[in-house]
Amino acid sequence: MAVDLREIVGALRISNDLERIGDLAENIAKRVILTDVLPSSEVILQLDRMVRLVLVQLRRVLHSYAQHDLAEVLDVWRRDAEIDAINGSICARRSMPSSA
Repeated sequence: MAVDLREIVGALRISNDLERIGDLAENIAKRVILTDVLPSSEVILQLDRMVRLVLVQLRRVLHSYAQHDLAEVLDVWRRDAEIDAINGSICARRSMPSSA
């Protein structure tokens, strides 16, 4: 019975996190629309790469949860550093003054 309860609690947490991811994505999209400055093509390419990596990670983590695959979960966690690095690079570029 304890295992079943942990499964339910885990599923609820995952559901909450997925909803939060969706809300954050919506907020980011709204902010981009409201900004007057268009991102450079390099930033757009980095964002595209980051989005692709995040989607792969989401699929993998949901699959690993469903399969109870701890090794895959740990690999997803380790690979998160690449997404963090891209995000940091984008944020650093956006905060630099333009040379125009």
